[in-house]
Amino acid sequence: MAVNGQDFYEFALKCITHEDEIGYRNAVGRAYYGLYHDVCSKLTKGPDPATHRAVRDYLIEVSWLSGNEPFEKMKLISLGTMLKHLHIQRKWADYKLDDDYPKADAEAVLIMTRKGFEKAQAMYEDTFPPAPPSPTATTVTPA
Repeated sequence: MAVNGQDFYEFALKCITHEDEIGYRNAVGRAYYGLYHDVCSKLTKGPDPATHRAVRDYLIEVSWLSGNEPFEKMKLISLGTMLKHLHIQRKWADYKLDDDYPKADAEAVLIMTRKGFEKAQAMYEDTFPPAPPSPTATTVTPA
């Protein structure tokens, strides 16, 4: 069974409901990976290999150059900056085990991640608008 970025985010939401520090830390990691995979899936080109640093640097520095991505420059830079910030939070949650990781920090990461998903989807739909829904047949009842 294949998974996508949204699946990671949904799991992050479950992790935070555990109401313990390991749940908060895992929520941060899963949220970051959710947005990372979602953004990567929307790029028409991208770095190979798609490492964390390569993707964020690509978004911030060159994705918007002519011929790379069809999306607006500032939207790409903004997503790269969000990924950079979330990656820092993910590393902090994964490696700074002697420091407490509070629920409020995990909640802030989930909010930023949700906004990142919304921003990525809007960017994508601005460039590739979804097909309009097909008209439904209307029934006319005789008078």
